[in-house]
Amino acid sequence: MKNLTARAANRIAFELQKLSEYPQLLAFCSASDALRTLDDYLRKRELIRFVYRGIPLVARWESTALAHIIRSTPKLERLVQAAKLPERPVIFDVGASNGHFSALVRAHYPGAVIHAFEPCHLMRDALRENIGRHDGGHVYECGIADAASEREFFFDQHSTQTSSLFEVSAAYFSNTLQRSTVLTDTLDSFAARYGIDHIDLLKVDVQGAEPQLLAGAALTLGRVRQAIFEISFLDAGVETTFASLTSHFGSQKPINSVAYGADVLFSREPS
Repeated sequence: MKNLTARAANRIAFELQKLSEYPQLLAFCSASDALRTLDDYLRKRELIRFVYRGIPLVARWESTALAHIIRSTPKLERLVQAAKLPERPVIFDVGASNGHFSALVRAHYPGAVIHAFEPCHLMRDALRENIGRHDGGHVYECGIADAASEREFFFDQHSTQTSSLFEVSAAYFSNTLQRSTVLTDTLDSFAARYGIDHIDLLKVDVQGAEPQLLAGAALTLGRVRQAIFEISFLDAGVETTFASLTSHFGSQKPINSVAYGADVLFSREPS
């Protein structure tokens, strides 16, 4: 709004405040920051800038972006707060989306080394802005599954949070799916390639591809100290996923509710 006259800026600000999202944004940012976020959204800027409890973040513009900012960011913060991490943790963020979870980790743990994986090309700029430009932040445009290969990937450009390697999982939330071809790797091969001997926190949100991820992590999972998985009974194989995780970790604690399930923290020590 820098080039507007004071009168015009005030008029626009007044109109923006009428939006129902305005008071919801005020729950975690200032009035001026909320107006700036709404202005970015209404102007359909490629990246929407917002501030969450003093942490500057960006989100890719899509029609559901404001809803995700308002509803999802507090849930991600609860996940970060629930994990017990050392001062310089090694974090794997699989299904990183915009990178908000990783950015919140960095805000709490500035020395964190973060490996963020996201196969959806639409998230590239937001993810690099939130994570890739920081020291210790590494972004990989690939999925994590049971083999290194090329695979079909399904997404809705208006709501990329529900993208998946499996059409049936993505279709639960969208009837306007598009498809692309993406690269996948395995946790085992990635960890061996980069000499990673432990992971302090493995966060996974891959919309139904959890069994495939675990199949490619047989060696690495034993070196994971804590894991956060979205456990949803909408996803095929959820019982197998939960059984596999409980066999590796000593305790499990639900943190957030999700569609037909929960975000669950798995730990080797009692919570």
